[in-house]
Amino acid sequence: MIKGITESITVPSLINLDFSDVRTILQAGGTSTVFYGENAENDTQRLISETLNNPLLEVDYRGANGALIHISAGPGLRLRTAHEVVEGLTAAMRPDANVIFGVRVDKKYNGILRVLAIMTGVRSPMVDAVRESVSIADVVSDRESQTSIPNEFPRTNRRR
Repeated sequence: MIKGITESITVPSLINLDFSDVRTILQAGGTSTVFYGENAENDTQRLISETLNNPLLEVDYRGANGALIHISAGPGLRLRTAHEVVEGLTAAMRPDANVIFGVRVDKKYNGILRVLAIMTGVRSPMVDAVRESVSIADVVSDRESQTSIPNEFPRTNRRR
């Protein structure tokens, strides 16, 4: 994933992405995730489905507020195909979502379509569970517990 993101912003492409595009999408806020998919160039629907429905990620992308999408394909890539992929990946996002996409054409992807997408504003049961398990009482301690810490762990002036 990291290699893919790095290549997306550093390797020249037909439609370039750069670090400011990544920053713009991540500043949209909320929980973010990275989606990855690869399939035959002529099967965009399967590519979209497999990318968004990764069994390893428990992420609800419906209502997401931002996406950075990078498509890599061989020289046979049609603009219509790239458009179908972007439309398919963003169909369930908010209507006012910020979507930035880039496209790279490279001979090594001949017959293959690869997609890397960063989406922000997604929901995840795993992240929500962590947020719910932390309360204000856990973060802000009362005055008594602050004064007991030095007594439990006395400081010494010795150097080691």
